[in-house]
Amino acid sequence: LLTLQTNDADCSAFGLTISEMLDDLNANGNKKSRMTVYRRLKGLTENGYVAKGILENHADTFYILASGKDLLKSTERKGNE
Repeated sequence: LLTLQTNDADCSAFGLTISEMLDDLNANGNKKSRMTVYRRLKGLTENGYVAKGILENHADTFYILASGKDLLKSTERKGNE
């Protein structure tokens, strides 16, 4: 969720592909496999925090929904308590 939010992927036209998310995660020192990112996105999509956007070069894009932003905010508040 944080990767989507920090990259302004918040509507269907500005989503990120899994490859773009992996590049961002790896640049920040978080080594994840493609399958791990895919599984987490699948769960976040099923729970209504993320949605699929438009296709980009034959790859699905994903973007954060308002409920995903709310979840991040609540997590930040809990971390500050």
